[in-house]
Amino acid sequence: STGAKSIVVYGDSISQQGYWTNAFAERIYEAYPGRYSVINKSIMGTRLLRDFSTRFFCKGLFGKSGLNRLQRDILNYPDVEYVIIALGTNDFLQPATLQAPEEEKCSAEDFVGGMLSLTEELKKHGIKPIVFNILNFGESIDSSPEKEALVTETNKLLYENRKHFHAFYDQANLVVNPEKPTCSKKEYLGKDYVHPNKSGGKIVADNVSLEWFK
Repeated sequence: STGAKSIVVYGDSISQQGYWTNAFAERIYEAYPGRYSVINKSIMGTRLLRDFSTRFFCKGLFGKSGLNRLQRDILNYPDVEYVIIALGTNDFLQPATLQAPEEEKCSAEDFVGGMLSLTEELKKHGIKPIVFNILNFGESIDSSPEKEALVTETNKLLYENRKHFHAFYDQANLVVNPEKPTCSKKEYLGKDYVHPNKSGGKIVADNVSLEWFK
């Protein structure tokens, strides 16, 4: 609507599939009629730190990194007030699979450094960054204890740096399997045990604080 501010969702296939993003948009439109439009600029397979791996047979399908598509997917839109950054799964899950070689793996420090430079850039443009942590993917066929430990460490570091963000959202804890802390509950996951199913998406959307958008 005229004069509406934008909330951009900046994620990967977990956000692109729409289960949490559509439910979240409905809540926003109901709570703040005419005030916001929600723009989903999520790309399947995308990573925060690296462009798509040139080794992957689908090449450009996974798109540029979160750090490299800022201008195109956020700054080119007028009136963006908030960006929800929901990236990281592919930075840790892809290396050592068909999609990316092992040497493309990143450390928790590198990832959080990238997140801080992304959020600082947004703040320079007067945009408020909301950072989601990374859902646990321990049930996935592409998972490994090393990858799971990196996600745990990264989520801890993101939490410790939360003062740099407008808001920090602990979605991982919301759906974690308490008996297997590096896994999400299967009841919230689709068949690949990485992407949330409809009820997983709904619980994530329902627990985003609408206060952040006041």
